[in-house]
Amino acid sequence: MHSKNGHANFPLAYIIREYDPSNHLKTFNTVHNQLVKCAILHGPEYNINNGLVFDLLHSLNLNGQAWAWINMYQGTRDGRNAWKSLIKYYEGDSAKIRGQQECYDAISKASYLGPRRNFDFSSYVTIHQQAHQDLERLGEPIPKNKKVWDFLAGINDPQCSNIKLNVLSNQTYMNDFTKSVNYIATAIDMATKNTSTVTRQISELNRSQNQNNGRGRGRGRGSGRGQR
Repeated sequence: MHSKNGHANFPLAYIIREYDPSNHLKTFNTVHNQLVKCAILHGPEYNINNGLVFDLLHSLNLNGQAWAWINMYQGTRDGRNAWKSLIKYYEGDSAKIRGQQECYDAISKASYLGPRRNFDFSSYVTIHQQAHQDLERLGEPIPKNKKVWDFLAGINDPQCSNIKLNVLSNQTYMNDFTKSVNYIATAIDMATKNTSTVTRQISELNRSQNQNNGRGRGRGRGSGRGQR
């Protein structure tokens, strides 16, 4: 709205400012900011610009779910109250509760079952970190200990059982999400490398045994031809 001017060259942002009373006592560094904060919210110019704001909101939200929240102001083309209705829905207490629940759902549904295509341990970590950041922003930070408990609860890779026990027995890790994540990531990396090494050694041993068995069968067939 700051980049759009309405009737009388007023920036339309003044229609959607937070407070109704105009602030005439403050000093502003630009005419634009002064108009946004001080333009009166009544009169012919306001009525025209208020309608222009509604038209903009209408065009942006007609086919979306937000339309239900501004549709009631269509008859009067009341852009200011339509904007307030959107803010209340998307940023009010109910929106905050919905956002918090979405974060908790993301945490509870996240699961690490071992490395998978397009989902590795770092992907699992990212889900938790994003949820923690969002909850902090929404005014409901998770206690340090609970962060780690939730994180361990979603790790269901059998190869991580001993790693989880080591974290559970270490109070430093249990009270520091970042340290516990770094430890687990390092431990998983080492376990994966060791598993790959053992698998490769077993494969090489099997291949060597198969080659030896093949040579042994070849000698046996040769001996048979000599006897005949």
